Amino acid sequence: MSTTFAVKIPSEDQFYTKVALRWSTGTRVVGITLLNPQLFLKLPNDTPVFPLDNTAQGIETINDIKNSLREYLKYAQSKGKKIYKS
Repeated sequence: MSTTFAVKIPSEDQFYTKVALRWSTGTRVVGITLLNPQLFLKLPNDTPVFPLDNTAQGIETINDIKNSLREYLKYAQSKGKKIYKS
């Protein structure tokens, strides 16, 4: 199961842009894929994010996504998994 997260663009009423995808690794750790890394890295940690196609399950801000991403990267390294950058 996965969830796509978006942020609201303040200059455009009701316009959202996708920033991250959370997906199951089959363990207690979730995987995170950044869909718009350039925007994601510029946003303040307290920026609200909104789930588009599933429930938030504790992800409410950019910082929550960053924390999940850190946890996933530690998990992936411990398992010898390759991390791809695009």
